[in-house]
Amino acid sequence: ALQADPKSVESLFNELAKQKLMNWVNLAEERLNGTGIKCFVTGGNDDEWDVLNVMKSQPTQSFFACENEMVHIDDDHTMIS
Repeated sequence: ALQADPKSVESLFNELAKQKLMNWVNLAEERLNGTGIKCFVTGGNDDEWDVLNVMKSQPTQSFFACENEMVHIDDDHTMIS
């Protein structure tokens, strides 16, 4: 059933990827909050923007999705992805 519909397979894959990414965002926030450690994350070569944007869907203190952005790591260092 699902196998016969490539669009449905892709849609399900993207939804599951979004859920997994949000789990990772929440885990990073939980473990890094208050430590002063920052986690900068970019996507992979073929990740869908719709999937990547879920990492920016909530405010975070320690986890930073920075695909195609310039970020200030500290007072002396800047990174471009």
